[in-house]
Amino acid sequence: PSTIQRLWGLACAAAITATLVHLTTEPPSEPRHTPRIRIMDVQKFEGKNGMEAWTIKHESGSTATVYAHGATVTSVKTAEGKELLFVSEKAKFDGATPIRGGIPVVFPIFGDGWGGIQGLPGHGFARRSTWTLGQEGGAVFLTLTSDDLSPEVRAAFPPKFALKYSIDLTKDGFSTTLTVQNTGDAAFSFQSLLHTYYAIEEINAIKVSGLGGLKYIDKLDAANGDKTGDPVFPIAAETDQIFKDVQGSVVASGVVGGKADAQIEVAIETSADSKDCVVWNPWIAKAARMGDFGDDEWRNMLCIEPGRVAAPYELAAGGEFFIRQVVTARL
Repeated sequence: PSTIQRLWGLACAAAITATLVHLTTEPPSEPRHTPRIRIMDVQKFEGKNGMEAWTIKHESGSTATVYAHGATVTSVKTAEGKELLFVSEKAKFDGATPIRGGIPVVFPIFGDGWGGIQGLPGHGFARRSTWTLGQEGGAVFLTLTSDDLSPEVRAAFPPKFALKYSIDLTKDGFSTTLTVQNTGDAAFSFQSLLHTYYAIEEINAIKVSGLGGLKYIDKLDAANGDKTGDPVFPIAAETDQIFKDVQGSVVASGVVGGKADAQIEVAIETSADSKDCVVWNPWIAKAARMGDFGDDEWRNMLCIEPGRVAAPYELAAGGEFFIRQVVTARL
């Protein structure tokens, strides 16, 4: 063969060798655009006082506990075993009273609701109702429909609806999503909220950020109109504030040892045109008046509650609404 042919042969051999080396040393990649299914192990057990409950375990080692009563998540532990949620030692696990702590689901009213709504318990019936757990692929969720309600509750809130409450875990946090579907033939209005209680070491060390410049309703001083939030603020007294039109994440700093970098970050997503966030701590006097809350437990909890509550939201027939919180702990 000619010199050119010999050189061409050597070049082809080198290219083939390089390709074989690449194929044997590079790990195979996952197909693009194929979502990875999360491994979630779910086990049913008897909770406090024999109440129906489940443990959820993520492949990373993080865990959650959820009760059928109210679809209330009462525990989320990171893969390192750190508890993120607060539940009062005096919480009543009786199948009738809302569980004081964890993540109660507020629907279809917040507090006493708005004008024209009567006959419903405070914060609505969702946190008092029995939900049904379901699984699909790697997803874990609970459901409640208008058909599940008692005749008395249906009389007070006639619209037809279906609620789906999805729970997802990560190594260092969690997300929960409440979806509201209007299954009737007429629009209806509602308020909804994820009333999340976070476990903290000392409330006096907490700083809250992410709400600066936003208008808020101070429920302890509502007669004086809306106020404007500070960029960073402490919790130094009874606090019950509804921040409107939240845009970014809400961050609580100092949750462990008062360290500024010990944080819980709450990102809020919704299908609505705006989203709200309630910041709540009962402080000393109100804690003493609450029968299912310890007198000194106000020191060890803070509620950051995403939802749509400053005004009722109207959902068209066949329409769907969701509110989601995505929580990341840096402890």
